[in-house]
Amino acid sequence: MSISAEQVVGYFKESIDVVKPNWPMLALAVLVVGVIVAVVSQILGQFGPIVLPLLSVPLMAGLLVLARANLNRETFDFAKLFFAFNNTPVLVNLLILAAPSCALGLLQYLVIKSGILILALPLMLVMVAYGVLSLFATMRVLFAGRDAVTALKEAVPVVLSNIVAVLVFFVLAVIAILCGVLALIIGVFFAVPVVYTVMLRLHDAMFGYGYAVPQNFTPPPPPPPGMPG
Repeated sequence: MSISAEQVVGYFKESIDVVKPNWPMLALAVLVVGVIVAVVSQILGQFGPIVLPLLSVPLMAGLLVLARANLNRETFDFAKLFFAFNNTPVLVNLLILAAPSCALGLLQYLVIKSGILILALPLMLVMVAYGVLSLFATMRVLFAGRDAVTALKEAVPVVLSNIVAVLVFFVLAVIAILCGVLALIIGVFFAVPVVYTVMLRLHDAMFGYGYAVPQNFTPPPPPPPGMPG
């Protein structure tokens, strides 16, 4: 299905209301992932870009699963953040998707160490391109039951046919996260769940996956005065 830039903007507007009811728990999940990745990255040092995808991809999958549950208005279960680590077939496929990022990270390390900086920019573009494809492939593994290779094969033509919408999404996502950083960094913990929700909406629309939330979604009314929220 072809997605327009206007639809992507609409997904961002709708996702703000979708995230609000469970924002504190989603923000906590983002914080936990951020702390884990930061600590492991510090331990790995210069080898972080080579090894870190093996951890960050399953954790990202956990955030996607939580965002999907919130999108479906299911009961919030924080344990879903570590869903991939408790599901061996899914974890194996996610690690397969992460492997090329590890290889590209190693290649980047070697390029920088050897001083062939002319290759650094093209390599970075390849890393970004693969990152985009692997993101949608990850959602195919999680929500369509695909294996890693099939997920990538499905992602390539769909992403290319919707490249404008995908680029608009990433530009808006970067702007949202930067605004979160400027908002005393606290805003990041609201922006990231919104971005993940939009990713799911974009995936659903591009691959024909049934919408989890109707387009006229409105948040639930606030509790009556005197009742706990």
